[in-house]
This record gives sequence, C-alpha cells and structure tokens, in this order.
Amino acid sequence: MRTPVSDDKKAQAIVDAVYVGDTEAAKRHSISTKSIQRWRLEITESPEMSNKVQLLLKKRDESWADEIPASLHAGIVWLKDAFAQARKNDPDAIRAVTEAMSVLAEIAMTREVIDARLTGQDRQAGKKA
Repeated sequence: MRTPVSDDKKAQAIVDAVYVGDTEAAKRHSISTKSIQRWRLEITESPEMSNKVQLLLKKRDESWADEIPASLHAGIVWLKDAFAQARKNDPDAIRAVTEAMSVLAEIAMTREVIDARLTGQDRQAGKKA
C-alpha cells in the first residue's frame, strides 16, 4: 500500500514541473511522471490544492531575481577557470572567450544603467539627474 503524499508535497512537485518539466520534477521528488499528471488533475477538483499551487507559483515568481547574483558569480568563477584552461591559439576558444566577455560587458553596463536610474545619478557628470 502506498504512503499518502501530503498536498504540500504534491503542490511543490507540480510547481517544479512547471519550471523544469515533468520528467525532471519526478526525478527530484522520487516519484513518477504519472503521479505529477494525476496530481495536476487534483488542481481542477480541489480549490485547496489549486490555492496551494498558486501560492507556490507566486512565491517562486517573486523570488527568481534573488537567484541572479549567485548565478552570475558562479558563472564568472566558471568562466575564469575556463579562460585559464583555454588554448590561446585555438580559434574556437578565442571566439568563446570573446562572446563571454561581450555578455559580461553587457551585464555590467545594464547594472550601471539600472543603478543610475534607481539613484537618479547621471554617471558621466556625477550629478543628480
């Protein structure tokens, strides 16, 4: 006989499936994709289950930006290691490094623009806008 799964765990698996797909969510929760599909049907039948899923989705949607700094840092650390290991005369490595540098420059510029707008600063003049 199966052990009953709480509505909270079902809701979490359903929300994870929204972001990573049924197969990956099933792996993460050690369940079958059929379970996720079955639980998804419960949303239409149970207002309580529907509310749990909606609250988790809202929470996840509101917190996604909090993950950006750590992800950027991890990416930069990885790129530094990749740069150090790249063969300097390899055209593919040169192209990859150039593209990565371009992306990093865009991120830095975007950050400066957003920061300047939030603080009301004109960066060139160093005066309030």
